[in-house]
Amino acid sequence: MSGRSALQALPLTPDAFAPFGEVLTVPQTPGRRDYFDGGLANLRPGARPSVSLILGAPAAGTTIEVTQIERHGLTFAAGTWHAPLTVLEKPAPFAIVMWRDGGPEDEEFAPMEPLQISV
Repeated sequence: MSGRSALQALPLTPDAFAPFGEVLTVPQTPGRRDYFDGGLANLRPGARPSVSLILGAPAAGTTIEVTQIERHGLTFAAGTWHAPLTVLEKPAPFAIVMWRDGGPEDEEFAPMEPLQISV
């Protein structure tokens, strides 16, 4: 891996992720509903809410190469850059809620030097 940065993936916890946004967890009590309204702030006046669903396939192997980062702010705190959606072990469903106005700020992608993440 000469010339490349490397990181070790760690378990996702609400406390560790707090500087970047909020980890949403499903209530473990039947019939209980938790609300996460704080992440629904619209920071772009012309943008409208958009909801999409995706089933992410697990990454192959024990190392993931990240070559671009993206930024959009609802799943994460507004303005937080992150690697594209990556799934470990087995397929996992995701719900994506974001504000969109059809402009370039809906989703931003930036190339980067490759980063190896061991899982």
